[in-house]
Amino acid sequence: MDIKKLTILSILTVVSLIISLLIIRIFLKKQRKRSTTGGVIHLAFAVSFIGCIAGATFINIKLITILNELLDISYRLNSKNTLLGIYKNSSFLIGLANVWFVTWYFIAHAVSNLIVPGRNELAEVENNNHAYFLIRAAILTCCIFCSIPILEMLLRPFLPAIEAAVYH
Repeated sequence: MDIKKLTILSILTVVSLIISLLIIRIFLKKQRKRSTTGGVIHLAFAVSFIGCIAGATFINIKLITILNELLDISYRLNSKNTLLGIYKNSSFLIGLANVWFVTWYFIAHAVSNLIVPGRNELAEVENNNHAYFLIRAAILTCCIFCSIPILEMLLRPFLPAIEAAVYH
């Protein structure tokens, strides 16, 4: 069971990270096009990318612990379709965690517009204004880090329940 659990958890981790990287790639698509001059990547784009990766990593760390508990609970239930239940629940949890990341990305974008108003992202990337993207990355990372307990409370109700007999 340990090898099977380790294999499934590894596959789910890789899938979750790939989905997070694809989401980050979609968000930074416009910036990426304007982030190089002469084959050199601007520091502003690198800071923006690192901020997104840090936020997604915090979310995926909590997600992996919840997925580990999902695997433990699923194997204790000993149902016929254990793997099907694991994949259904884990795909829902991975999707919910990535929606959480997308939500906080837009919230952090709005908060950064309140702190540093009137900035155009593409112009800031072209000008290599890494201080602006450092502020945005810090806001995103801090918002996600502070909201991790809320994410955990959001994900836990979707874990299967083990019914235990209570004796008085």
